Amino acid sequence: MRQMAKTYRKMKEEFLYKLELFYRNFGSDWSIEDFSSDRNVQEFLKNYLLVLEEKGIVEIIENNKFRITNLPSSIMSSIL
Repeated sequence: MRQMAKTYRKMKEEFLYKLELFYRNFGSDWSIEDFSSDRNVQEFLKNYLLVLEEKGIVEIIENNKFRITNLPSSIMSSIL
């Protein structure tokens, strides 16, 4: 169980890093498929987007599409 928690945390960290990198360099509108082709990871990220939306980091546009509205680094400790 502890290993799974580490894996989820690592997935979150990598996703947040990519969000920040993509937002700074390529724009704000994305799809979950842009971050992973693995269906299990996509489902995990889709659920995590709900948390990020509550924190003001993203705005879910539709289904798997979202807009980055704030840099994750601005509130990093509270979203992991």
